[in-house]
Amino acid sequence: WLHMLAGDTTAAEEALQLGIERVGLVNVLLEAARGTATVRIFRIFKEYGEVMRGLSQDAFGTDTLDYLLAKANSYHAKVLST
Repeated sequence: WLHMLAGDTTAAEEALQLGIERVGLVNVLLEAARGTATVRIFRIFKEYGEVMRGLSQDAFGTDTLDYLLAKANSYHAKVLST
């Protein structure tokens, strides 16, 4: 998030890749979905939004609100980037 705030998308992507290597893409996206940076992540890194749109509610466990917000944000980011 700090790299994105600084405008360094390369460093942000490197940090995300490191997280993905350590805990997996779905876990990184689930954590991102719980924060305020979700739309920005999906706008900058479109492939993550595509993955999020493919996740089922089961990936979020009982947290229906995070699931619905993440889905809405991933579609919203898709519209903004076209």
